[in-house]
Amino acid sequence: MIENLLLKRLTKKGVICYFVGVVLGFALLAYYIFGLKNYSLDDGQEIFIIGMVIVNVFWAGVSYLCWKKPKEENEIITKE
Repeated sequence: MIENLLLKRLTKKGVICYFVGVVLGFALLAYYIFGLKNYSLDDGQEIFIIGMVIVNVFWAGVSYLCWKKPKEENEIITKE
């Protein structure tokens, strides 16, 4: 639901970069927690879920700052 609000405000390139960045962020987080720190799935589950939320919010902010639509397009979207 919150992603829909973000995706309306991003350009097409921004939407693609957002999803690629989230997937890469989750992959790097999983590699760090389960590969380098050697947590099992039972031990690292809470850390991984909290990390997923942090990565998602952080990357949404970066994507919004870098790839937001110009103001004219946002006004057209809000009128519809």
